[in-house]
Amino acid sequence: MNTSVYDPVTRKSRDPDSADVYFPGWGETWSIENLDSYKHSRTEYCGPMIESLRRDPFFVSNWTIRGAPFDFRKAPRDNFGVFLRSPLSFRPVQRTLPSLAFLLPDSRLWSPKEPLIITPTTNYSAHDYERFFHDVNYSIGFQMMLDSKSIIDTFEKPSDIDEIYCIHGSNLSTTDKMIYSPPNFFHSGFPDQVPTLIPGNGDGTVSLRSLEVCKRWPGIKYFMLPGAEHVNIMGDPRFIDIIHRIVGANTTKTLNCC
Repeated sequence: MNTSVYDPVTRKSRDPDSADVYFPGWGETWSIENLDSYKHSRTEYCGPMIESLRRDPFFVSNWTIRGAPFDFRKAPRDNFGVFLRSPLSFRPVQRTLPSLAFLLPDSRLWSPKEPLIITPTTNYSAHDYERFFHDVNYSIGFQMMLDSKSIIDTFEKPSDIDEIYCIHGSNLSTTDKMIYSPPNFFHSGFPDQVPTLIPGNGDGTVSLRSLEVCKRWPGIKYFMLPGAEHVNIMGDPRFIDIIHRIVGANTTKTLNCC
C-alpha cells in the first residue's frame, strides 16, 4: 500500500525506507487509460477520451498523445468509490498523502461563522484547521497541510499559457459538512467514528464553490457540465466533444490501432 513519510525538519514528504516507488508507464497513455492493471469500468480514467482521439490518425498514443500519471502513482488520495472497509481503517494511510490538503475548503471561500465539522463539544470552520488537527491528535498534519498548499496557489491563474479551459461538473451530491454524534455503546466519539456527511452541490468530490474559482480568471474559457462527476467526467461525451473541438480532432475516421 502506498504511503509517504512526512519529515517535519525538512518539511517534505518522502518514500518510506522499506519501499522503492516506481512510475510504470511514465509519459505513456496506457497507465492513465485505466488505473488498474486488471482493467474494469470502476478504475477507467482517460481511456474513453484517448480512444476517441485515436479515431483521428493524427493522434497516436505515446507520440501525439502523452500522459504523466504522477497524481495517481505518487499521491493518489482517491479510492474511486470502492468501499471495502470502514474509512477509519484507511486513516493511517490517508494521513500520509500530501495532496489531501487541496481537498480542504479554503478559508478565502468559507466564512469563520460557517461550521464544516460539527461535534458535540466544538465546531470547526475553514479558519480552525490548526485547532482541528490538534484536537484529533495529529498536529503534524497541520504543518503538512501548510507545506503542501504553499507549493501552488490554486486561486492564481496559471501563467505563460495562451489559452486556459476550465471544465467541471456540478449538481452532484458532494460532502459539505460532517457531523459527529456523541459516543455511545455502539461507537466511539469524535474523532474515532465515521461521521454523518451532509451533502452540498459539487462534482461529487469538490464543492461548486471551489470549482467556480477559475471563473474569476480573465480570458478563461469556462464550461460547467451538470451531472459530470469528478473522475468520470473524462468519459463524459460532452467533455470529450469539447476536447475534440479544442484540438481540432477529426474523429469520423477509422480508429487507430495504437
